[in-house]
Amino acid sequence: MGSKEQLFKYLLRLGDNALIQGHRLSEWCSRGPILEEDIALSNLALDNIGRAQALLQYASEVEGNGHTADDLAYRRNERQYFNFLITELPTGNFAYTIAKQLFIGLYDVILFEALCKSTDVTIAGIAAKAIKEAKYHASHAGDWCLRLGMGTAISHDLLQNAINEIWMFTGEMFEMTGWIRI
Repeated sequence: MGSKEQLFKYLLRLGDNALIQGHRLSEWCSRGPILEEDIALSNLALDNIGRAQALLQYASEVEGNGHTADDLAYRRNERQYFNFLITELPTGNFAYTIAKQLFIGLYDVILFEALCKSTDVTIAGIAAKAIKEAKYHASHAGDWCLRLGMGTAISHDLLQNAINEIWMFTGEMFEMTGWIRI
């Protein structure tokens, strides 16, 4: 596999993660536990969709086959997506979404801090914008984990059960793909 194809697949991985997570978070629109949180989760979803658009646009340029970001986002079959399985997990209850967002948000902080140093100026530019959003996403989820974990026995149990269930999906975040060094 050539470096152009490796870069293309890596960009798809990053874009697909953001795209799927953005769509999952958008499922909370009008369903949040309070109005302010309904808006916050919708904004997190929009951050992810915007990041997906930037990454998939760059992927389309790297691919060079005339595909657009929208083609890559919506005109592939399910076997052509490279996202982490954690992003596909159902929305579940609020504690479940927050636990999932914490894992993904913390991963994104580490990832985009590293990608800010990329020799690929486009990736570094996307990462520079994404790191600000990722830090907010992780902080937002962390604050809610504290509130839920230290709240009622029910909220604590819901959060703990979510963490126990979601944890097994985090290993994929740290697997080597062999696709590219950035």
